[in-house]
Amino acid sequence: TIKLWNLDRGKVQRNLKGHTGKVSSVVFSPDGKTLASGSHDNTIKLWNVETGQVLRTLQGHSDWVNCVAFTPDGKTLASASDDETIRLWDIETGKAQRAHAGGGCCVAFSPDGSLLASGSSDGRVRLWRTDDGSLLHNLEGHSDDVRSVTFAPKDLEQAAEVLSSCINCGADDGDIRQGRHRLQVEVRPPSAHRRVAEVVLVAGVTRLPTPFGVRRIDVGTALEMRDAVLAEFEDASIVIKAAAVADFRPARTEKHKIKRRRGELKLELESTADLLEEVAREKGSRLLVGFAAESENVVENARLKLETKHLDLVVANDITREGAGFDGETNIVTLLSRDGRQTDLPKMNKQAVADLILDEVVRLRSRVESGRAQSLPR
Repeated sequence: TIKLWNLDRGKVQRNLKGHTGKVSSVVFSPDGKTLASGSHDNTIKLWNVETGQVLRTLQGHSDWVNCVAFTPDGKTLASASDDETIRLWDIETGKAQRAHAGGGCCVAFSPDGSLLASGSSDGRVRLWRTDDGSLLHNLEGHSDDVRSVTFAPKDLEQAAEVLSSCINCGADDGDIRQGRHRLQVEVRPPSAHRRVAEVVLVAGVTRLPTPFGVRRIDVGTALEMRDAVLAEFEDASIVIKAAAVADFRPARTEKHKIKRRRGELKLELESTADLLEEVAREKGSRLLVGFAAESENVVENARLKLETKHLDLVVANDITREGAGFDGETNIVTLLSRDGRQTDLPKMNKQAVADLILDEVVRLRSRVESGRAQSLPR
């Protein structure tokens, strides 16, 4: 049974009956006109708050529904179930739009509705994009069920969201006064400059805006990029070579338009400088990251590049896969590190990919710093 209470009078205003199992979660829509309830009968019911009538019963989960949450616009409902799936429902049609595997304990939307957080019995918190369903983060740190997740209100000055979560012992007994079971993480993917790094971006021909706090150098040719990179190289501690530079260029250029004429036109090409290889020869103690956009034998070719170019980390992706490569918001990459570590990432937003690349850079750099510290005389 669900009871609606009149707070002024302290009396029950209405009893809502219809579920055949225990009611585990209730939530109002943003306009307060609809109430959603999840139950151990594996269903979700949408109620008209004014009349107390069931508007719709949502069916699709194969186990208890533990939590329900509305998007800020009230058009979509998320549900978490013991069947270890998250389902997104269209409120108007009552149909499931999407299902995510993992995270069956709880769900919550970010204030702008662009992110969905889910807590799971495996102790993880997963962050999903709501527009394309891609996984942004898989947060680990808890040792038990994550029973509650919530986003802090958006800070208009900081423009960042914070996710707080507590494991089941904190959620079940309500004791989080000392914050012993709280984990706070930034869910807006931080770029390098937000990690207190001075960032110089050498950019080719692009209309993309310059990230805040980044010093940008625009170039138009492979030779100009080489000159700009080498000019900044001396002061760099980390070099990330993400640009897809052409391997060849015309051997001869003309000042004027080449007129149409009869016969064949032969275009002679010459190799451009291998800037990654040139930088690698002089890397010294710098950490060097390269990229490998491949169409076949992706991991094998990327590992060969890691070894022959003397890289610390190579980011490989199969440009033939849907949702990977250029001209898109998502990518599917594999991180190969010099210490033998291989991390296969699912399809996710490119900002999230960048964040995980930087996490691996930090890990490799900390190993270098640790080695130096151990080699110092006592």
